[in-house]
Amino acid sequence: MSKLFHDLCPLCGKKKRKESQRCRQCQLCAWPTIPLAVRFWRHVDKRGPDECWPWTGGHTRKGYGVFHDVPNHQTTAHRMAWQLANGRPVPDGLEVCHRCDNPPCCNPTHLWIGTVRDNALDMVAKGRQNIGDRRGEKCGNSILTNAEVVAIREYVKCYPRSRSMIARTYNVCRSCIENVVTRKTWSHIP
Repeated sequence: MSKLFHDLCPLCGKKKRKESQRCRQCQLCAWPTIPLAVRFWRHVDKRGPDECWPWTGGHTRKGYGVFHDVPNHQTTAHRMAWQLANGRPVPDGLEVCHRCDNPPCCNPTHLWIGTVRDNALDMVAKGRQNIGDRRGEKCGNSILTNAEVVAIREYVKCYPRSRSMIARTYNVCRSCIENVVTRKTWSHIP
């Protein structure tokens, strides 16, 4: 193995490896050298003025872009886009909302400031909320249908010890069948 030689980082004075020419905490060294706006906008796919500008960096599970504005702190990309475009921070208690309803979009013309209530009313006005009964087969995660639930309950009345076999038949776990039979789930089905 070769011996590692260290030198001092010209930005922070910490030890660095000669091969990489950066210290071990190179992110901390790079923060002051690259302007915030440059670091941010290089991760945005700028398209036409009316099109969505998607964030190309990391995302949350819900699809919102994530940006590290300072070391050890992150903010959503659309929030940072609004701040950079308007030259001021988002006021306390307010959110940055999308006109386009596209979570990774960072186009400042698609962003507006509002309260949580404003955002919820916008969602209702656009018809994006869950309306009505979402139980049983109307739920997006449902595996069973209403008819299958009725059939399972009827079958268990005749053959009470066959729940594992029923679970294999419907490709669900035994506890799912148990919950159907005891009405912990699908209680709205007679």
